[in-house]
Amino acid sequence: MRETKNYYLEDDDFIAMWLLATTREIISKARNRELASLNVEATAEQAGILFCVKASKEPPTPAAIARCVLKESQTVSGLLKRMRERGLLEKSVDPDRRNWARIALTQKGEEAFKKSIERKAYHRFLSVLSSEERRQLRSILGKLRDKVLEEMLMERPTFP
Repeated sequence: MRETKNYYLEDDDFIAMWLLATTREIISKARNRELASLNVEATAEQAGILFCVKASKEPPTPAAIARCVLKESQTVSGLLKRMRERGLLEKSVDPDRRNWARIALTQKGEEAFKKSIERKAYHRFLSVLSSEERRQLRSILGKLRDKVLEEMLMERPTFP
């Protein structure tokens, strides 16, 4: 049997996934800091929800938002509740399906969305890559995401 320490250091797939996970965490923290400096009353996670709501052709349901951000419905419900409490979102009853809720941005949510479009941190981080490397990264991450979604029997979000 291999020594545990060496096994993990020799497992390239584990190292790649560890790098992906830790890089995502660090980028999220930096994005939260950037949003705070812009006086956006939302976290990076909540800014993603603002984006999904704004990108929808009609006010989305909480379930549609959960699919967009690839999170569990109960997780998104909690996020939506906090965002409504902050005045970023409003919830209404679907006129055609009374048991469905629809989510829309409030004026404050629109303002937060507009401020959150500034993504200088992302551009700074990706500036270490050439245009071709950025294209390759996007392609590789898309393939990886789609493979995991397929295995998890999950629907692919409409964007990107």
